[in-house]
Amino acid sequence: MMVDTALKDLTEDGLINFDKCRKEFELMTQIRMLQLSANSYNIEPEPDFFTWFYNLRIYDDTERYQCIVNDYILLMVNFDGTYM
Repeated sequence: MMVDTALKDLTEDGLINFDKCRKEFELMTQIRMLQLSANSYNIEPEPDFFTWFYNLRIYDDTERYQCIVNDYILLMVNFDGTYM
């Protein structure tokens, strides 16, 4: 949740919105706990993954759109070749 934009700083009465402050604090506390727990992991880089990842094809906007259209068409076609 984007607390900073979802909730107003002030209430309708012009008072500080402490509900927003509380939610921000809770969110920051959860992030801090996640960061602390992540420190216990020792993840080694996997060279094969990096090779695969950096060799992925990057599609432009037109190609991405075409993939979406093709996927939609495939979803609309039944196994017997008829449309839904």
